Formats: sequence, structure tokens, C-alpha cells
Amino acid sequence: MDELAGKQRPMSQVQAILSELGIQSISALSPQAKGRVERLWRTLQDRLTKELRVAGITSLADANRFLPTFIEQYNARFGVAAREEQAAWRAVPADFDPDYYFAAREERVVRADHTLQWKGTCLQIVPGKAEASLAGKRVWVQTTPDGAVYVYDGKRRLSHRLLDSSLARPVQARTTERQPAKVVDAQARHAARRRQVGWLFTKNP
Repeated sequence: MDELAGKQRPMSQVQAILSELGIQSISALSPQAKGRVERLWRTLQDRLTKELRVAGITSLADANRFLPTFIEQYNARFGVAAREEQAAWRAVPADFDPDYYFAAREERVVRADHTLQWKGTCLQIVPGKAEASLAGKRVWVQTTPDGAVYVYDGKRRLSHRLLDSSLARPVQARTTERQPAKVVDAQARHAARRRQVGWLFTKNP
């Protein structure tokens, strides 16, 4: 169904984010595009280092201050006017949540006690009083580039806290060992059986 709808599966994290934002990604698969990229990197790796040396720059802070001037000079010499002058970007919505989109996502299932396992830790979801139970639901654990961790139900961020592993309820593993068979005395079983059906053979007085 996804292929019929024009969706690419499986998608990488970046492709999934672009798809949700309504952005079409165009892969540079043509020789011409590859050549432009290679020429750009060759120019930056060769020309930029020489420009820095000529300007006497030896520290990262000075290099960062020099970059705007270099970019302006570089674009003035090598830049090409766009075929369409109209901007293709869209304004960011007021309710835009960057932590939802720009994060690495991993799906987890919420347990009956509103906990979930993630990377060797236990996260406790703290639902509101009027919220429905999330037990058995699939949620997203998302990590932003700065290391912050969030839990989302769809696009709704859930309150959570890191639960001490010693307080987490252990999951009892199912045993596959067969229980030993009970040893039954054959003679005792036969005697019990005779007592049960003995009335069939009792003579009437």
C-alpha cells in the first residue's frame, strides 16, 4: 500500500522526518550532481585552507569569524543565479516542536504499569488524571542531538521520569522446563479402582 501511495519503505530517520514535514528529498544520483559535490569539497578542502593560511589564521575562533567574508567572496565568484527567484521555503508554524522532528526515534510498547524499557533503563510515564490508559500502546522514545530524551504518543509529548532499575518490576521469564511426572503406585491405583466399581459386583442380599 505504501508503494502504491508513492511512499518509500523502508525510510531512514532523515527521510521519515522530511516526509512528515512535507519536504521532498532529491538524491544526487546523477554524474553531474556528483561532480558538483566533489568539486565543491575539493575547492573547500584546498582553497579554504590556503585562504586561512594567507590571512594568518591559526585558531578556531578566528576561522569562524573569517568564514562569512570567505563565503561572500566565494559566492560572488562561483555563484549561479537561481532559475526561479521565488522562494520555496515555508514559514515555521507557531506550534512547531523541533524536539519531535529533529530526533532519533525508537518505538517501544507501554507495559500495564505505564513503564517501558529503553537502552537498559526503565522509563515511567506519568499520565494526567483525565488521560486514558496507555497500556499496550506503541510510543516513540526520541533523543535530540543534545542528548535530551522525550516520549511521544503520536505528536503528543508525554511526561515521564527515569525509574530506578531496582524499583522496576522484574518480568518473570516463562519456563520451558517440563515438570517431572508424578510417581503413582500401580497396586494402590488398582485397589482404588476396585473400590470405586466394587458395588457392581456386590451380591444382593
